[in-house]
Amino acid sequence: MAGATSTTLSTLVRPAVANDPTIVKFTNRQFFATLRAIGMSDAVAAGDTNFRWKINRSTGNSSAEVFVEGQGEPAAGAQTWTEAALAWVYHRVLVQRTGHARDAMKSHYLGEEWGGDAAMSGEYRGALDDLADLMANTFLGSTNNGIQIAVDSAGTYAGLARATFTDWQSYEEAGAAGALTVAMMDNTWEAVKDNDRGGTVEAIFMPWNQVTNYANLAGVGATTSLVRIMTNGEAPKIDTGFNESGLSHHNARIYGIHDLTDTEILHLSDIAASWLFATIRPIERKDLAITDDSVDKVQVSTGGTLVCRNPRIQGKVTNLAA
Repeated sequence: MAGATSTTLSTLVRPAVANDPTIVKFTNRQFFATLRAIGMSDAVAAGDTNFRWKINRSTGNSSAEVFVEGQGEPAAGAQTWTEAALAWVYHRVLVQRTGHARDAMKSHYLGEEWGGDAAMSGEYRGALDDLADLMANTFLGSTNNGIQIAVDSAGTYAGLARATFTDWQSYEEAGAAGALTVAMMDNTWEAVKDNDRGGTVEAIFMPWNQVTNYANLAGVGATTSLVRIMTNGEAPKIDTGFNESGLSHHNARIYGIHDLTDTEILHLSDIAASWLFATIRPIERKDLAITDDSVDKVQVSTGGTLVCRNPRIQGKVTNLAA
């Protein structure tokens, strides 16, 4: 075959590259978005080394009594007040770029790689994603004021040891490494509602494997299988799965939460009054001194903490089979 071919012209062929890179890595922005959507508030602190709040942890004024005519007055009682305090948790990420990298990344298809504060593209945008993911995983954990130490029956939270301050304990239903059951869910709901707690479970956070396990308690995975046939005025359609937005327990919506420990289920109560995120340092970009041939060196940092103001009315099912 004579003439020019794609092989002979290969050095002249322009690369066919999509304008935007594909982001394959996963960033967990769901955890905080879900908490805010169901009622968690935000607060900006004016200072201090901790987020603090006062709690009334007494059994009440001991002079409250039933009395009869002529009975002498009792000694006056008082409330017992205590301060809870959570230290700020700081997160940061560092972005640095050499002049050689800046020159090499000038491209007709990638656009302006650095972009500044407005565009937040390239490395800078990716660093913000990494920071958001780290924050989500930090506060999903059992250290650094994470949700799993906030909702717990043991340990120390906000400076108060639960072994001493027993009314600071959340309710725990131990799964004993067994499969999730309806009874476990019912026991947790009842204990939060009753047993001198008086909470109202408004949302239930589950890892996705437990979402499946919960659905299987009554769905296709149950001993008596219930296959759903949905007609919608059309030909019947068979769906052996479930609609995740339709899952609830005692009318509390169930949410599958990315990165949550796969052996625990959290029952969150009175969310607007109990849960908030306090910020001491909003997202801050700071240009750092350059000591080599770099042209950009930036630190992005933030400080704050997840707060549960009343762990007593929270509950969880623990030690489940994954």
